[in-house]
Amino acid sequence: MSAPVIAPTDVVVTTPAEPVIDISGITVQLTTLAQEALSDPTKISALTVIHLATQMTATVKTVKGMNSEEKQQLLLTVIKDTLGLQKIKDAIPENDYTVLMSFVADVLPGTLDVIVDAANGKYDLAEEVEAVKSCCVWGLSLFSLFAKKQ
Repeated sequence: MSAPVIAPTDVVVTTPAEPVIDISGITVQLTTLAQEALSDPTKISALTVIHLATQMTATVKTVKGMNSEEKQQLLLTVIKDTLGLQKIKDAIPENDYTVLMSFVADVLPGTLDVIVDAANGKYDLAEEVEAVKSCCVWGLSLFSLFAKKQ
């Protein structure tokens, strides 16, 4: 008995529409980075969280197969989970902790968008710096004027 003949048109090669992403490695990397950056709960502030998020953004930028929203969500989840560790909760006064978590949930996503956009050249930073300078000069002038009146 002879073997069946398979014509080239009978072979179907399928490729996944989206590459399979193994985010466990990047999640471990991000978690390690977060735990190191937030290892001293007495030094945790909005600024340290922004600095950490900036570092994490550079790390997660290399991940292929995830869109920017998915990357940002991964970042925010790791930061929230790290801040949720009991040792951190216990070390920060309750009101401060509530404000910090609100910052992470409400302000940090927009801050990350600005950081990524600036890194991608979407802003003319020279123009922005000039606007901030003129605003500061105006504010200081106004403050000086009111200070002299009193």
